Amino acid sequence: MDILTLARDNGTVVELWEVTRDGFALEIATGVEGTQLKTSRKKFASARALEEWLRKEIGAKLGEGFKIRDTPAAEPAAATTTLDDD
Repeated sequence: MDILTLARDNGTVVELWEVTRDGFALEIATGVEGTQLKTSRKKFASARALEEWLRKEIGAKLGEGFKIRDTPAAEPAAATTTLDDD
């Protein structure tokens, strides 16, 4: 599994967007550092579809001021999970 964490410090809180790749599926965790992150799982029909979606989303997040973080977010104790098949 590969993990990519993006963070944006708005001066008050640090917002997180973290994606974990597992085969043709992604687990996406979002929220504020130090709080329970909301997670969702997105499945793709192919590696190409996954990579295209991921490039688009990462580009959008970087455009919104998020920066790549060297370390993943801390494990949330219990996160809300939703499924989304693509």
